[in-house]
Amino acid sequence: MGFPGQGGRDEFGSRVPPPAWADALASGIKADLRAYFLEVLGMATIVTTMLYVPAAGLLAALFLFAGVPIASLVSFGHALHPVAGLAAWWALFFVPALVYCGFIVPWDGREPRT
Repeated sequence: MGFPGQGGRDEFGSRVPPPAWADALASGIKADLRAYFLEVLGMATIVTTMLYVPAAGLLAALFLFAGVPIASLVSFGHALHPVAGLAAWWALFFVPALVYCGFIVPWDGREPRT
């Protein structure tokens, strides 16, 4: 059982569709969320790519100082091909950038969609 006007099932167990205003609201929210997520993903991709080389350089210097060869660092201890290791490191840097951009990209202040 749901709230009145919410949709759900009637007394015979048949599905009752939600009212038209609910569908319009849900599709509007979905479109706004899709646009927001795409914006966040794009910004996180830019941030990760911009910071990848400096952060990787600092991490490599730190590991060299600790005596770990760069080849082992890039390939995760020779578990991956070096190119796949670079892609894996980029993906690891992408996760915190995605969280950061999720909080930084403004939700309000956009032009309304027509």
